[in-house]
Formats: sequence, structure tokens, C-alpha cells
Amino acid sequence: MKCEFSSGAILYTKVDNEFRYVLVTESNGTKGFPKGHVENGEVSTETAIREIKEETGVTAVLLDNIKRTIKYRISSNSMKQVIYYAAYFENQNLMSMDKDIIGVDMYDINTALSLLRFSELRNILIEFDYILHENNY
Repeated sequence: MKCEFSSGAILYTKVDNEFRYVLVTESNGTKGFPKGHVENGEVSTETAIREIKEETGVTAVLLDNIKRTIKYRISSNSMKQVIYYAAYFENQNLMSMDKDIIGVDMYDINTALSLLRFSELRNILIEFDYILHENNY
């Protein structure tokens, strides 16, 4: 079975000392986290940083000790594996430079959870939010 590899991030900042999470809106209307294919010669952290910049316009700092991997089927003979890192930014404007991204916005945890279609993404966001709060990031 063929497997595609991608990397991305649960991207956050703080507004008035509260966490705000960045979701991108893909051309099909689905909201998710910035991510993309690992290119030849890249390691997953490099891919995550590149994809964050392309899809949101910000330069982020990865917390590479906070990461989770999900796998899912994309066709009858193909899987996708995505590594998500926690990533932080501050004092930058959101603006996508990716033709496949039609929107990029920040949300509080409850709104972000309500907008995510896939349970795997909601679960990662819940877990990362807990870790970030518990460790005073």
C-alpha cells in the first residue's frame, strides 16, 4: 500500500493571555491545520515550518517536543501519515500565500473545535491545548 507523508502544526498565539488557534480553510471549504507534503530532502520539522509560512504567512517556532502522528486512508490503496507539531507565533498578520487555501483565521478553543470536521484533528487540538495550559506555554 502506498503511503504519503505530510507534516504540519497546531499553530497558536496568545491574545489577552488566552490561546488562539489558527485554522486554514481549504478550497473545498474544509477547515484544518496548516500542513503539506514532505518534499525530497526535508525532515518533518522543516516541512511544518515551510507549510506554516506558505499557508498562514507567519514565521513560527516549533515546539518539537509536542507532536502527534495520525494515519488515515485516502483511497483503497493509499494511506496518508501526518505529523502535527505545536507551533507558536506572535505579533504577525495572517495571510495565506497558497493557492489552495482560501482563508486563514484565529479561533478560541471551543470555536476551533466546532469548526473541525474530523475527530482526529479535534482530539489532537484538545490534547495540545491541555499540554500547553499545563506547561504554561
